[in-house]
Amino acid sequence: MAVEGDSSRAWGRIDTGENHAGLFRVFYLQQPGGGTFTVSVDGSTVAAIATDAEENGAGVHEIRADDGPHQLEVH
Repeated sequence: MAVEGDSSRAWGRIDTGENHAGLFRVFYLQQPGGGTFTVSVDGSTVAAIATDAEENGAGVHEIRADDGPHQLEVH
């Protein structure tokens, strides 16, 4: 599943429905002057991820949760 945005006000939600998940990997662009975004699982903020870096590149952040159905939101 993927969520993409080109605005600092963009957000996205992924709902596993009846499927169970216990691990989420969030991939993002690191870049000079990058900002910060937050990730929440089931309504609770679990990470604030800074995207500022010396040069463009890929970033990844793993989020673990109890195995079960979840909603993940990126803001």
